[in-house]
Amino acid sequence: MMGLSSCFKHIYFNTIQKEIRNKSIWSLLIMTSLVIIVLNALLNLLLQLAGEFQMAGAGMELGSLPLNLFYTLIDFFSTVIAILIGVNSLSSDEDSGVNVQLLSFPVKRWEYLVARVLGS
Repeated sequence: MMGLSSCFKHIYFNTIQKEIRNKSIWSLLIMTSLVIIVLNALLNLLLQLAGEFQMAGAGMELGSLPLNLFYTLIDFFSTVIAILIGVNSLSSDEDSGVNVQLLSFPVKRWEYLVARVLGS
């Protein structure tokens, strides 16, 4: 009989392999990279404009606001994307019937769910 760590590892690595083969993950990676590059360019432009305003005497003090905004946006969208990928992994298992096959083995339901979510 397989132990907790063995079942968990098998499901976890199976999920990682499944997600690597998923073409939508690769397109999502490319789109996310493009959004980060564009946001970085826009925030750099904002910093340049703020520097020009400060030199003109407008007294606009931004400090580290653009950098904090940049990291906050990345954190928010990363969390949303991770949740969507995890839910997609579980729903694709249900559609293809894999979850029934996996749960017929001596695997606890929470092990299956945690391994799938962490793997994706």
